[in-house]
Order: sequence, then structure tokens, then C-alpha cells
Amino acid sequence: MNDNRHHMGDRANYVIKTGEKLDIYYNKWSATRIESDLYLGEHIFLDFVRTCDVHEQLLDPIFLEAFVIADMEKKILGYWSWHMETETSVIRYYKSALQEKWPDWQIIHLPNNMYDAEPLLGIGYVAQHQPVKPDVLDSNMITHDPIDDEWANGLFIIKNEGEIRSSVP
Repeated sequence: MNDNRHHMGDRANYVIKTGEKLDIYYNKWSATRIESDLYLGEHIFLDFVRTCDVHEQLLDPIFLEAFVIADMEKKILGYWSWHMETETSVIRYYKSALQEKWPDWQIIHLPNNMYDAEPLLGIGYVAQHQPVKPDVLDSNMITHDPIDDEWANGLFIIKNEGEIRSSVP
């Protein structure tokens, strides 16, 4: 069986923020382990992050599969991962359990990924990257799609002056 993960990776960026300073770390294989890694608690997790590769910049959003930011002064921990359970009640339960492992911290799940991470980072990350151009389909293609696939839904995220609205058609 050909497993593409051996070639692609499960890429995560970690940011340790001290004041305005952002220390950016990268691990090619840890995006699938964000939940269990965070659950090890503040000291073990942050020690692990400091062993990861140091990067000058955050990954391009198309390659970023998980993200964690730890603001050391404000004691805010923000996180998201493509691999995390998306059921709201599961996330709520995990977050409450995680709070016991990080007792002095404000824990924030970032459901809109880097859009929600921007205020914690203090930089305009999303605007720095060129968005992927959507395929422009004609109305005939939309109404008579020859491919019967399961991808009938989409998520639209609209950011207007810092306010985020999302909708699923």
C-alpha cells in the first residue's frame, strides 16, 4: 500500500510568543498528534516544541496542517489541526480536559484556523499569502456535474474588518 504521508508529511507550526517576539518552530510529522502532545501539559509540550526546527516564517497556509501558539506573558494557548475531531461536544470535552493539564492558561480552540490565530499572533498572516484561485465553472457544469462525488459542500469564511463570518451552503 502506498502511503503518501511518508512523502508529504503532517506539518505543524508552533509559535512561542514572548511580548511581541514570535519564535517559530516546525515539525514535519506532528500535525496528527497535536491533541495528545498538548495533553502532556505545559512543560513537556513546550520542551518538545523547543527541540523542533526553528523557522524564520510560518508555513504557507496550503501546507500548514496544524498550529499551536503559546503566549508566554498572557498565558494564552491557541491551537487547531486538520486532524482534530470536528464534533462540537468532543472539542468542548477535550478543551475542558486540556484545561486541567494547563491550569494557569486560557485555552482557545481556533476553529477557523489561521483566521482565528491572527489576533493571537499580532500579524496579518492570511493577507500575506496569495489565495488559491477557485475553479470558475459555467452554469452547465454546475447543474450537470458529470462526476458523482461526495464533495457537495463547501465552507466560506468571510473576514471583514476583523469580524469573521462563516457559512456552509
